[in-house]
Amino acid sequence: MSFHQLGVAAFFQDNSALLDLVNSQVLAKPLICLGDGHDGIWNLFCEIGEKQERIEILDWCHLIENLYKVGGSFQRIEEVKCFLEEGGRGRRYLLL
Repeated sequence: MSFHQLGVAAFFQDNSALLDLVNSQVLAKPLICLGDGHDGIWNLFCEIGEKQERIEILDWCHLIENLYKVGGSFQRIEEVKCFLEEGGRGRRYLLL
């Protein structure tokens, strides 16, 4: 966990201590949460700050990996993937 270039903290199998430390900080608004898709990470994000103040982002590699789990035709998925690789935003929701 990095705190606005002021310090770094690490926790091993102690989520409650991690959450206590993070929630005791003045958090950026919006708070950007970058995760890898693992349920444990998203469960932690749910405990940090307020939902309306968080932007949760799935990292690029896991975004592409999980795109196939959404379903739809292979052609549609490839179209969305190409659009994302070109830096497109917004329209991808309509394509799915």
